[in-house]
Amino acid sequence: MSKRHVVAEGEGISSIAERNGFFPGSLWDHAENAELKKLRGDGNILKPGDVVFVPDLQPRVDPVATGKTHVFRKRGVPAKFRMRLLRDGQPRADEAFTLTVDGREIQGKTDADGRIEADVSPLAREAMLQIGDAEVRRISIGVLEPITEIRGVRQRLRSLGFEWGDGIDADATLRRAVQRFQHRVNLPCTGEVDEPTRKRLEAIHDHAEAFPDLPPLFGEDAQ
Repeated sequence: MSKRHVVAEGEGISSIAERNGFFPGSLWDHAENAELKKLRGDGNILKPGDVVFVPDLQPRVDPVATGKTHVFRKRGVPAKFRMRLLRDGQPRADEAFTLTVDGREIQGKTDADGRIEADVSPLAREAMLQIGDAEVRRISIGVLEPITEIRGVRQRLRSLGFEWGDGIDADATLRRAVQRFQHRVNLPCTGEVDEPTRKRLEAIHDHAEAFPDLPPLFGEDAQ
């Protein structure tokens, strides 16, 4: 039966669709989800408490010839993990990496633009990325919240290397991280999460290819 699914922490449209037997696009493009789609823009950037409409599953029949083997592949499975690595604004090309997701190791090299792309389960929640022999980073998957939420700001700062920390004074550590980010992108270093800072942070994190002056994912700004 159709239902209204309340988004929990760490959920996105890919994981919700997988658990309910839908393609991510089919669920996200449903007319009942139009308002949420307009609000969030990206189905994998949802806030806990958002409501996703899940319609009834409709059976599908595909006529096939007998006496032959037929392969069916579910769209949206596997999901794509994508990341771009930079140093001082320049792509980290042709660097060896090991990405471990759900106990499975994926080895390769970054492309000419510093990008990593790998197939992962839509239900994956965490990955470990090792670059070369020394750099290791734990990466949360599918838990990105909207930039309008402080948690969404913190997630993006952490992903870009401006570690906000888990200290006793979370507000102070967040302020220092915001100041480092503002300094790096030539914004007034107020430490406040104002609208220009949110827009710049969202653009750099979510649309990296548009900016040549990106901060590094691993670098001095994380100190």
